[in-house]
Amino acid sequence: YDDGANVFNFYDNFAGTTLSSKWVLGVSGGTATINNGLSLIVPETVGDYVYVASASAIATPPIIVEAYMNGNSINVAGYRLGFGLVPSQTYLLSSGSSQDHISWQGTEGAHTEIIASVQTGTSYVNPTGVNPVDSNYHIWGLEWLSGMAGFWYNGYSTPTTTTSDVPTDVNYLTLSYEAYSSLSGTPTSLLFQWIRTRAYPPNGTMPSTSLGNFTYNEYITYSS
Repeated sequence: YDDGANVFNFYDNFAGTTLSSKWVLGVSGGTATINNGLSLIVPETVGDYVYVASASAIATPPIIVEAYMNGNSINVAGYRLGFGLVPSQTYLLSSGSSQDHISWQGTEGAHTEIIASVQTGTSYVNPTGVNPVDSNYHIWGLEWLSGMAGFWYNGYSTPTTTTSDVPTDVNYLTLSYEAYSSLSGTPTSLLFQWIRTRAYPPNGTMPSTSLGNFTYNEYITYSS
């Protein structure tokens, strides 16, 4: 299907129709569908959730997490959906709950927006967001460094960073959807084509190679 598993530290493209052993599934009312991609959805019932979390603690800083995700033109309130790093195998909790995380998520009051969120305990910041979310796949990225978190969207632009409320214990990766409270709108599936982690480049700069000047002479010989 592709060669990402041989390139990245952690990678899954959800090929086939069965969840890989890289993950554990948690579900109460929600649905996770694997069909050469991952689809998460919950019904319009408060308390329902579904999550796919890494089977082991895969994240330590510095680390980069990127997902090829489709927010599917969300327009809801009362739901929490997205992906990120958390301290245990669970779903992303509401902002009123005590949960350390670094994540991209549609929050219970966001309607058409997916925001970047960094939280320690009940103290959190939202350094950036995407509004409105369309129905196309984009690369959504986050980075966890010692004392700093960063986010980017739709490519490899300069991250929006924060040093506030950065947790130290978010070693698990989760992809999740929860119906939290005061639901409105019709939930749409949250879609993932792939997700990966990769090492943070040395000094925060991708390595590059440059070639010096060289001389090239071309000789052409004619004969009759």
